[in-house]
Amino acid sequence: MVAFIDTRLPIHIEQGSEGGAGYKTDIWVGASGKESRNIRWSRSRGTWNIAYGIHRRDDLATIKSLHHAAAGAALGFRFKDWSDYEIGAAGTPQQIATGDGATTKFQAVKIYTAGASSRARPITRLVDGTVSVFKDGVEVSSGVSVDVDTGVVTFTTAPAADVVIGLVAEFDVPVRFSDDSLPINVRTANLESIPDIELIEIKEELEDLS
Repeated sequence: MVAFIDTRLPIHIEQGSEGGAGYKTDIWVGASGKESRNIRWSRSRGTWNIAYGIHRRDDLATIKSLHHAAAGAALGFRFKDWSDYEIGAAGTPQQIATGDGATTKFQAVKIYTAGASSRARPITRLVDGTVSVFKDGVEVSSGVSVDVDTGVVTFTTAPAADVVIGLVAEFDVPVRFSDDSLPINVRTANLESIPDIELIEIKEELEDLS
């Protein structure tokens, strides 16, 4: 059985969702009130409630169909987080790596920076037709391929040392239903509702590029 369905929800359902990225941190508080904190997750994991975006009967039919096709929480699918779905911007690529003259494969990442702190988020499930690759700020039109499912950028010839590898792309988030059950509230023959439909981000295995 496939572990992933390459499909997305209707835009209006995605845009009506509530949620975002999350981390897991252990916090110990001493008798003095001083804290010690330990980061458990190096990669964030998002959660979203999509029930807020469901307003029509055919929306419920779409969710029920996807829930059955995904066998509940078993199979993943694409979800667009409309609050965060871009790497770089038109004409302004984001650096994802630096060439060393030997490496030909690079993982797409999104960099989040605040002050002196930054975190690289590995990105899979790029959106086909939105991806542009750059070397030293110049778009590359040949000698490179991109796997939109894994987010791996592959060059035919390794970029020379110190060449900046840049990327502009949109991406989806791989998610699954949080529950095998889909509790539907049937009020009348023509009126149904689902109070909460939670999606959980799947931390997909990254390709070993070493």
